Order: sequence, then C-alpha cells, then structure tokens
Amino acid sequence: MPFKAIIRLTPEQLTKLARVLSRNIVFQKNNKEPSLEQIIIELKVTLFRLGVEGVPIDTVAFIFFGVSTGSVHNYTWRCIDALKALADRYIRWPDAVEKVRIKDYFLEHKGFPNCLGAVDGIFFPFSTAPTWETKVWNSRKFSYFGCFNDSYAYKRTHLHTHPGRFFQ
Repeated sequence: MPFKAIIRLTPEQLTKLARVLSRNIVFQKNNKEPSLEQIIIELKVTLFRLGVEGVPIDTVAFIFFGVSTGSVHNYTWRCIDALKALADRYIRWPDAVEKVRIKDYFLEHKGFPNCLGAVDGIFFPFSTAPTWETKVWNSRKFSYFGCFNDSYAYKRTHLHTHPGRFFQ
C-alpha cells in the first residue's frame, strides 16, 4: 500500500510537519531538542491511528509500529496537543486582500460568484456504539459517527451567531 494512503501525507509533507512540531515543548525532554526521527514516528502512529477506521489500538501498536499501546496513546495526544498549539497560526479568517483573492479563485475555477470558501463534511467512526443516545449517532451506513449534520453544526458556530464579524 502506498505511503500516502496509509499516513495521509507524502514523506516530504510528513518531514515538514515534524519540523514545525519539533519546536513545541511537548516533544522536549529534559530541555533537550527532540529527535526529528522520533517525531516522525510519533506522527506516523498518530496519523495512521486517526486515519484508519476500526483498527484496534493494540494492532496499531504491535503489528504496524512495534510499540506499546501506551506509546500509541502518548504519541497520539502529544501530536494532537502540538497541532492544537498551531491552530491560531494556521486557522484564521482571511483579511480583505485574501478575501478578494479567494472569491476570484472560486469564480474563475469553480464558477461560484462571491464564494469565500467551501467545507466538506468528514465522518469520525466510533469502533463501538456509544452508550448515550445510541440512535442519534447511527448512520444510514450502519455505523456510529462522531459528527453532526451540517445545519446543526453551523448553528453553533460564531459564523452563524455573529455574522457581522465575518460578513459585510
């Protein structure tokens, strides 16, 4: 199976992301710079675990990566914490110049006038049925997903509750 199909990134993208994350304190031990190779391993484990449906943690740990289940848990949360720390740097509302550029792109390449972006839904399947309100989480595909429908989720965003902050 190709690397990108398993890890969801190319090797170059993975290395670049590892370099960015290496600056985060969660990867530093005893005030020492972390090993880039170790961060790459932790990212591989995390991305595989989050990107492959229904694989038990002990299978991820032993068969695919040769580490303990505790390490899989620690790697995953360390990577998530480091990624969350980058959110404000990479996830933000575009400024006036960027809005024009984005709208021009969507008009020229997609045919949508005044479009500032697009979002596609994603499913996060649970490996077992939730014990709380099981029917709410069940999908037409007979799986249980950690997601909401688009309108339910949208109504709980700042974009919906404070449109004046984002739209003119």
